[in-house]
Amino acid sequence: MRHGLSARGNDHIHVVVTLATEDGAPVWLRQDKRRSQQVADLLEDEFGLGKWTPGRAGATKRPELTRPEVERARRVDQVPDRELLRRQVRAALAGAGSEAEWVARMRGAGLLVAARTAATDRDQVVGYAVALRPAGASKPRWYAGRSLDGDLSLTQVRKRWPDAPPPAAQWKTADSAESTMLRGEDRMAVWRSSAAALAAISGRLAGVAPGSPQWPAAARASADLLARVAAVTEPSGRGPVTRAADALARAAAPPRRAPAPAASTIAAELGRVADALMVTGPARDGGEAAVLLAVVVQAARLVVALAELRAAEQQAHAAGAAARAAAHLMPLLVQGSVHVERDVPGPRVGREEPDATRARARVDPAADQQTQR
Repeated sequence: MRHGLSARGNDHIHVVVTLATEDGAPVWLRQDKRRSQQVADLLEDEFGLGKWTPGRAGATKRPELTRPEVERARRVDQVPDRELLRRQVRAALAGAGSEAEWVARMRGAGLLVAARTAATDRDQVVGYAVALRPAGASKPRWYAGRSLDGDLSLTQVRKRWPDAPPPAAQWKTADSAESTMLRGEDRMAVWRSSAAALAAISGRLAGVAPGSPQWPAAARASADLLARVAAVTEPSGRGPVTRAADALARAAAPPRRAPAPAASTIAAELGRVADALMVTGPARDGGEAAVLLAVVVQAARLVVALAELRAAEQQAHAAGAAARAAAHLMPLLVQGSVHVERDVPGPRVGREEPDATRARARVDPAADQQTQR
């Protein structure tokens, strides 16, 4: 039966099959889901269809948006809460050195954070939920970490700090990580140094051999960094950098039962760049947008390097997700165009960067709201 367009615009059909033996007895197939996925892979190969669902290959899964969520966001012309929370939680993880620091960063970004404790020990935190601050007297809509993305469950997040004991009191008492935003030349100096650092990291990443123990941590840190770059360049949650960040997070999704990844110097350097970007806030005018463009361009090159590495590892679905992320950013590499938002009128300023790219600025009212927060 053709069902038509889904909530996300995908035309699809439903197939119902009743299996029975010749005498009418029901047939119970073992591992039918796994076998059907294998057939789906064969069909994708035969007809040249895209592969970008790492969850089918054993990676952590990302829950889909529900139709009510999509319709509610459409009515108010905003990004669904679940998508915005997913990126903000991941951006808070970028460069965080501990679980307590991550919690403080989420609160510093304006999120509501609640801990879920064990039934037998109220001091043992076993899960968490986050929500956007509601407007007026409305109630917040809470989302558990695992409902945002499989790798954002507390169990997966804690693998980032395998040697640190899980905190308990910090979830209740952690102060929000309020940061004083830099101004003027200081902001642009951070963006220039960040662009240079990302250029060097991309070169090193290209030399990482497929199957290297550095790969999982470096991929995860790259996804976190791109979430931070998206928060700086597109605070409204819309645009090519945001879409690329969502896709790259799937490409870096770890296996569901994977151990903590090995330490990586590349991941540590990406974390330091993410920390630096945390205190800049979004660009406020076209001149700043031209400087911030260099960061976006270098982030795009990092994504391209990751896509090539994932393909070399012959991880088809992860490589497809990484290639999809790179495709979202390719116009920035080819044309050098990036949309940066501010809430006051201003000229659209273009300026030549070292790689002959040109920036274009556009207004978005969300930027200053995030800066003030």
